[in-house]
Order: sequence, then structure tokens, then C-alpha cells
Amino acid sequence: MPPRPQPQPRAVRREGQHSARSLLAAAVLIPLACAYPLLERQFQDSEPARDNGELAQLSASTIELAAQFVPLQAVFGYDAQPVEAPPVAEPPPPPPPPTPEQITALLDDAAATLVDLEIKIDPRRRARGPLPAGSGLQQAHDEARALVLEGRFEQIRQWMALAQFGSREPGPHCGFSPLSRYDLVVTRTAKAAKGGAKDLAYLHIVVPAQGLPGPGQRGTHEAWIGDERWVNLADSLDPSRDYVPFKTNGNESLSRQWAQANVVAGLVNIANEYHQHTGMLLGIGDLSHVTGGKIGDHWTHQKGVDVDVYLLDHDHVSTDGRPQVWWNHIKRGVSIWTAEPKGKGAREPVADPADEHSRTPTSTRLEVLANIVLPIDDIAYFVHNDSSVLDPFDAQAGARRPGRRFLHAQNRGFWPAHADHVHLRWVAGELPVGVAPRP
Repeated sequence: MPPRPQPQPRAVRREGQHSARSLLAAAVLIPLACAYPLLERQFQDSEPARDNGELAQLSASTIELAAQFVPLQAVFGYDAQPVEAPPVAEPPPPPPPPTPEQITALLDDAAATLVDLEIKIDPRRRARGPLPAGSGLQQAHDEARALVLEGRFEQIRQWMALAQFGSREPGPHCGFSPLSRYDLVVTRTAKAAKGGAKDLAYLHIVVPAQGLPGPGQRGTHEAWIGDERWVNLADSLDPSRDYVPFKTNGNESLSRQWAQANVVAGLVNIANEYHQHTGMLLGIGDLSHVTGGKIGDHWTHQKGVDVDVYLLDHDHVSTDGRPQVWWNHIKRGVSIWTAEPKGKGAREPVADPADEHSRTPTSTRLEVLANIVLPIDDIAYFVHNDSSVLDPFDAQAGARRPGRRFLHAQNRGFWPAHADHVHLRWVAGELPVGVAPRP
């Protein structure tokens, strides 16, 4: 007797997989079932006696038969189960705060770095000088996380530049020192010393509560003049990418770019918007010293509210290899721009040579800057020589805030001429109205 053939195992159909035969059958049967309402209406209109529910039964049978071949969702759209997103990896927890022993070691390292930077004064480990409430210095000293240096204004300026940028005079370069990773805080009283006493300031070198930031990162660097917080522009804008530290005489320095925190915040917005509108980086010169007070080249810039900006021409290079600065001069009532002061040197080309009042690229950028600044009522004074551009803005500024001015060659009062740069001043409170403006 021949052996009985062994039954072959049947392939297991997995969920979501359907044979071509099932799909073909469903494609034929389901449209037939869906056509039932139309057929039923036709039968009712023509031969109502012959219906007797036959079509309804046929429709139900057809759908049941189709369901045996393939689930309906395979035809009408697969009812996919929601796919859960892969879990997002949580950021690693912050490192634990340094232990007292680690803090002591970090402060010892800071003291050794002061010696390496040739700061020849022993730091104190007890608080000295003003400790403003918002600075966190009181807590830092209570927890033995801080050193403090006491010195005259000029000494503190140099020590802060060494600690922050690695140089007493950093120029336009944002350098680094081992102390840059620490929190660096300068404090002084709001009022100058009287009776021949020395004006003293204090540099606090602080280990942050969570420890030093990673290599190449900076701690918090700030100054407190009384209870007013100042910051450095280079901590908010990258001087190698976002703006150009610049002075016409070549003495630009990041250590002279300190100002009140709200002034720096406003300047950051102005620089970014100027770049968006012109495609060029704004040149930014002096703001103030970290301690405030007198600063070379200026009558003003002592209170952290003054800023010099330059409308640099990056398409032309001056003899010193830097972007060209065009000087404004009013000659017989006509505004001209030249490569040298007082109308000397090559003239900047105008848009329409046949029109002596035609704008130059620099005067166009001046108008762009004026339009950016006009809505900022905190800026009380906008000073530049070109009256042809600024005169229309003066009335608008005064209408927005009484006493606010756009000053130029014909209305600047006691302000000195500003032919190569724009001077911006922030002023809080009421402004004098109807009198010649003073610096």
C-alpha cells in the first residue's frame, strides 16, 4: 500500500500581510456590496414586489464573504496602531556641587593664577567693599567660595581685563585666561570718594555654586556700580562674528565696552537689526570702563549710558587695512562724505552724480540706523553731523518723548561734532525741553 502523503504545513498569515488573491477578491466583492443602496432604490422604483429584502441579504452576505478574504481596513486604509515615539534621552544630571575641599583647591588655583598674571597683591578670603543684594556675593563669601582684590579704579580695570581676557589691554580680541571660567564681579560705591580720598573698587573671584563651567566656557562676568548691574558687550555679542570692535584712531578695546545691562541689551538688538537691513556688521567703539568714571578720548562715557557706533564700509578698505570710515562734512549747505576729516580726501560716490543732494551708501546706512533707533524711546540722544538725514527725525523723536533729540551739525548745541561715528545716549526720567542740549 503506497504511503499516504504527509500533510504540508500551512503558511501562517501574519497580521498586516495579505495575499494578492485576497486583495483581488475584496476589490471585486466590496464595491458590489457598496452599490446596494443604489440597486435597492432602483428595485423599489421599478419592481417593489420582487425585493423582499433580497438585496439587503445579498449585501450582508457579500460583505461577510469579503471579510473572510481580507480585513476591510486593508482596502479602506490600514488601521495602524499608533507608533510610540522613542523615549527622549534625558540630559545627564548636573555634576554635584563642589565639596568644601574642592572649593578651597579652586581658590588656591585662582590665587596662583593671579601671580602668573603678575597681579602683585594678595587676595583676601573675607568680604570687603559693597556687596549688592542682586550680586550673590554675600552668599558666596558666607560659603567661602570667593576671593576679593581691593584697588584703585585703574588697577581694578587692568586686573579685570587680565582675568577676563588674559591681557591688560585686550584690544578687539576676546582672549581667555584660567580665571575666565570663574565668576568675576567688580563692585564699587555709586558715588565718588570725597575729600581727597581714593576711589576704590573691588574684584571678586568666585567659584560658582555648581562648580566651574567646562573648559573653554566662561563664568558670569559683571560689575555693580552701587546697585546697578553692568555687563560687557563681548559677553552678549561675539566680536569676531556679530560686530566689529572699532575706533577711528585704532585704540578699540573690549575692556572699554562695559555699560548698564539694559543699554547692552538694547545695543545687541540694534546691531542685529542693522546687520539684517544692511548686510554689514556695525562697528562699535567705546562704551565705558568696568568701574565707570573718566575715560580717555571723551567728555562723556562715564556712566554706562553712552555708545559710539561706526557705519563701516566693508566694501572698501582704508590705508590701515580696516573697513573704510567716511567722514561727514557740511559744505555750503550740502552734506558730503570724504575719506578724511573736514571734507578732505576722496569723496564717497553718490547714487546720482547729477544730484548734489543724492545719498551715498553711508548716508543710506545712517538713515537705516536712525529708523532702527527712532522707536527706542530710552535712547534720548542720537548724535551725528549729517543734518540732511537727521533733521526729519528730530521732530519725530520729540513728539514721541518730550526732549528727545536727533542732533546734527545745525542743532547740536554744546555737543561736539560727530563726523565719523554716531553717539547714542540712554537717559531715564524727564529730559530738558526748549534748551540747548548738553553732553
